[in-house]
Amino acid sequence: MSGWGPLLQSAERLDPRAAFLADMAEAVKGNEQGQPYPGYPTKPNRLYIARRDIQHDRLGRLVLPSDPRASYTVFEHSVEPGKPRPHHAFHDDGGPLPSDVASRIVWGGMQDKDNRGFPLHPYTVDMLTNRDVGVVIGPGYFYQPGWKEMVDLGVLALGHPGKSQGENYPLTPAVRAPSLRSMGEQGVYLAMLVVQRADTGQYALPGGEVEKGESARQAAIREAYEETGMQFTNITSRGKHLVADPRLTTCTAVQSELFVSDAGEIPKKQPRGGDDATRAEWVIVDDAVLKPGRFFGSHRRMVLQAVAWYQRRHKASVRTDGWVAFR
Repeated sequence: MSGWGPLLQSAERLDPRAAFLADMAEAVKGNEQGQPYPGYPTKPNRLYIARRDIQHDRLGRLVLPSDPRASYTVFEHSVEPGKPRPHHAFHDDGGPLPSDVASRIVWGGMQDKDNRGFPLHPYTVDMLTNRDVGVVIGPGYFYQPGWKEMVDLGVLALGHPGKSQGENYPLTPAVRAPSLRSMGEQGVYLAMLVVQRADTGQYALPGGEVEKGESARQAAIREAYEETGMQFTNITSRGKHLVADPRLTTCTAVQSELFVSDAGEIPKKQPRGGDDATRAEWVIVDDAVLKPGRFFGSHRRMVLQAVAWYQRRHKASVRTDGWVAFR
């Protein structure tokens, strides 16, 4: 870790489609240990079709293989594998979508459908024809087919590296509020509030699904409180984007609205993991914590988006070791 280069030097300046594909390529590789998401196929078992071999039916719909036993198919839809399926679930037997099922499933804005009548992610063909990404067919274990609205909250604050938290977290130094001495002589570092997911062990920004009757802003505040025990109300939206998730199938699209918050200095109150987060903590935003595979899905890119916002807001520059220089 050199420490002297700008943190965002390696951030790709990609359009939304290219950024999504890059994030999906990283997501399907799994976590840092290369473990794929539980219950979903590894990258070699995801479906890939060369663009020249793509076929469409007479209605212009994408033709996808329909073998429910294939390695690239995930068809038992449930909140978790082995648990009862919810009322909106259905069994993908490889045939066309039954009309009675179609009538009780809300596609949530997904207009395109494949040759069997299932909804299609807007970037299905891009994933299908990318050897580094590929697709999974079927409803999937976690998401009902259609459009899923999510929120994520990136909270940034000034902190200072402390002692290591021990052998279980060798790459995650403790972060403490900056003292006058550290601010004057050693400078301060940019820290971010993150959670550790229970399912993959990866870092993520606190966030989750927008519930019926609440705004995205309310959902971001609520989810952050449920997962960290901390409440931030002064938040700013940075827009909505289709995000990568290793659980995505051709039937599902996940759109997340990123909110950001400037917490000033790290609060004295310490975060605590809650809901589906096993841990919540402040981490220094440096090139070590931003190593590919350490963050879930598109969360690493969202961290960089939040840092870019912070730099513009304060006319500051963040180095690769997380040190902040104010101009």
